[in-house]
Amino acid sequence: MEKINSQLNGLAEYFEKLAENTTLDDAETYNCPICRDCGYIIENGCARPCICQPANTGGKSLDIPHLQKMRFANFDVRLYPDHIRTERGKSYRQLAKEALVAAMAFTQSIIKGQNRPGLIFEGDVGSGKTFLAAAIANELLDNGIDIDFVVVPEFLDELRHNIHSNDDCGDNMIARARNTRVLILDDMGAHNFSPWVQNILFTIINYRLNHELPIIITTNLSISEMIDAVGERITSRMMETGTNIKLFTDRDIRLKLFKDGRNNW
Repeated sequence: MEKINSQLNGLAEYFEKLAENTTLDDAETYNCPICRDCGYIIENGCARPCICQPANTGGKSLDIPHLQKMRFANFDVRLYPDHIRTERGKSYRQLAKEALVAAMAFTQSIIKGQNRPGLIFEGDVGSGKTFLAAAIANELLDNGIDIDFVVVPEFLDELRHNIHSNDDCGDNMIARARNTRVLILDDMGAHNFSPWVQNILFTIINYRLNHELPIIITTNLSISEMIDAVGERITSRMMETGTNIKLFTDRDIRLKLFKDGRNNW
């Protein structure tokens, strides 16, 4: 058992170092030197469309009402302290800005028809993970791109109910998660990782990776915690989905805004 734990800890350290060393810049030249092909400019702490972008002609938004207002333009990096730094020397605000840029760059790549890896947003409750995932989803829907926004605990509960009821909806849910253009798995970690859950998640993630279909994942678990929760097999495949991005905040941003009388998060 000690040998297995040692191997798992070593794997976790490897993945964490890999994530830390992953650069968010995946190109050296850009079609637009202003926004560097992100499609947005960060100005006064918030994002706005770059002049290189066509006017939004409208489209769908997420079915979950409170997620519809989560847009890049409403993601305020000033809510993240600039005076607190991680062990690697970057401030919480700088990391939030990098997360926003990565989310916008991913979105624009998909809109332009480019295939690219997804993103893993990691952070504590109220750190902005779901906000960025929903902003990606809303922007893609506005541009007519099919996405599936899956709140993982709710998805698993509904799936379990349908399977127990011998309902074909369960198979349809899995098929949609496997084949949609962009899959967003929100709140990975807020549920019991039984063998059945592990098998369902691996089936979906493995299929999408094999078919080069991007996944956005939000989780409050670190890589080492993820290994303990879902096992080495799923964690390894998850780390192949794309760049691991960590968000830090000194306190729950939603609670902070609520106390200030703001509810746009």
